[in-house]
Amino acid sequence: VMDGHAIQDLWIGYASENQKERTIGTTIRFFDTALKQWRVVFVNPQFNYIVTAQGGCEGDRIVLHGRDTDGLPIRWTFSEMKPDSFHWQGEKSHDGGKTWKVEEDHHMKRRST
Repeated sequence: VMDGHAIQDLWIGYASENQKERTIGTTIRFFDTALKQWRVVFVNPQFNYIVTAQGGCEGDRIVLHGRDTDGLPIRWTFSEMKPDSFHWQGEKSHDGGKTWKVEEDHHMKRRST
């Protein structure tokens, strides 16, 4: 998207026993050449949710840091990255980043277009 300067992901959570309706969000991410970091904006209008994060490579992972809508620190980690899949964990800290609690843990697979 944006003439090749950004990547957009569409995140769809399908209805299940525990979740009556599907959920949809979108992410716009780009590499900020001035900061030499990835910057991300995630939007889920169904829940009035928007959050930003930024970061970069830490070993063989990409780690992004930001603040959730409640002001608490968040950390998103992308690992096991392959052309068609990756592992994503979303964590939150309630003690200023000393400890982290996993809130989201997904093994994602890209769908063919």
